[in-house]
Amino acid sequence: MLEAISSLLKKIFFSPEIGSFYSLVSLLLTIFIFLSIRKIKNFYFCKVRLPQLIKKVKSNTSKISDFLNNFKESKDNIRLELGKLEANLKSLSKKINKPIKLYIKKDLKRIRNLSKNNLTPEITWEIYREVSKTLEEINNYFEDIKWEA
Repeated sequence: MLEAISSLLKKIFFSPEIGSFYSLVSLLLTIFIFLSIRKIKNFYFCKVRLPQLIKKVKSNTSKISDFLNNFKESKDNIRLELGKLEANLKSLSKKINKPIKLYIKKDLKRIRNLSKNNLTPEITWEIYREVSKTLEEINNYFEDIKWEA
C-alpha cells in the first residue's frame, strides 16, 4: 500500500505534464512579481525624483521669463537656459507616463527647431508658454499620483 501511494505521488508531482504545468505557473508568477515590483519602484521614483525635475524645469522657465524682459542683452542667457530646459525635459520624458510624455516631446521639438530658426522674443515666449502648460499638466499628474495606493 505504501508503494502504491508512493507511486501515485511520483506520477502526480514528477510527471512531465505536471512539470510543464508548474513551469508555466512559475513563469506567470515571476511576470506578476516583476510587474508589481516595477509599479512600486515607479511609484516611489515619482515621489522622489519627479518633484526635483519639476523644480528644475520651473527654475528654467522662470529664468527665461526674466530674460525675456531684456531680450536683446539676454539672448545668450536665454539660449543657455533653453539648453538646460531641453536636458531637464529629456530627463523628465524618460520618467513619466505616455499621455504627458507627448506634451514634453512637443516642447522638446520646439526647442530643437529653435536652433534652426533665429531666436526671437515671440518664439521664446511661445516656448515659455507651452512649457508652462506642460508643467501644469505634470503638476496635475503628480497630484493624482499622490492619491494612488
